Amino acid sequence: MNASVSCLKSYRLNQYILHELDSDEVIVQNAKGIVRAYDSRLKDFLKEWDEFGTALLSYSDFEKFFGKDTKEALEFLKEYHIIEDKIEPNLNIKRISVYTNNVEVGGYIEKILRIDYKQDIDVSMFYNRELSPKQLEIQEGDLILVFLNPYNRRVAKGIRDKVKSVEKAFLLFTYVYGNCFYMDSLYNGFLKPPCHLCHISYIESSIRTTDYNGITYQHIIDSLYSDRSFFR
Repeated sequence: MNASVSCLKSYRLNQYILHELDSDEVIVQNAKGIVRAYDSRLKDFLKEWDEFGTALLSYSDFEKFFGKDTKEALEFLKEYHIIEDKIEPNLNIKRISVYTNNVEVGGYIEKILRIDYKQDIDVSMFYNRELSPKQLEIQEGDLILVFLNPYNRRVAKGIRDKVKSVEKAFLLFTYVYGNCFYMDSLYNGFLKPPCHLCHISYIESSIRTTDYNGITYQHIIDSLYSDRSFFR
């Protein structure tokens, strides 16, 4: 690896316990081993970062302590598992497909995506006020971005189920519910993070409603959405 690439890397600081000895040495202990440190710059570094376990550090952070010896210091710190290379996530997204039942907002999303990503990745758009899960075309390597307004739980579940069936496809679900905008976390059915239905159930349970003979306003809305998908 050349020097310029190395300088752009980030490193994750692993948690460790620091013991100072009367002999002016320090002992560093972590889950993967133990080592003595004699060098004054190394001791200063370890003391300063003692309380910042799992922090991310740049090459320049190390240069402040080690100067021209930074490369050798990094090799030592990695050898004893005090730091490790930060691994950048790579989802291997090959295409972004946007589906929405709101033409106005869909137009804004398209404009933003085509400006930011048109040189790097294929972006496709699909607008339909009567959006249905059957209309989704999903391949491995797809990021499916959905925006629903008005929100329809039946449609949302169908979209979740369809994306869930494709191993290397990801879903980013956005929607308006109760006059608020929400964005779910990135979802992949095989990694098993919380899905859209988990999020919307939590949102529903936290919305303040008014009871009337044991039936809440939210129950009425959910019932209408379930029985009449065209309800607005």
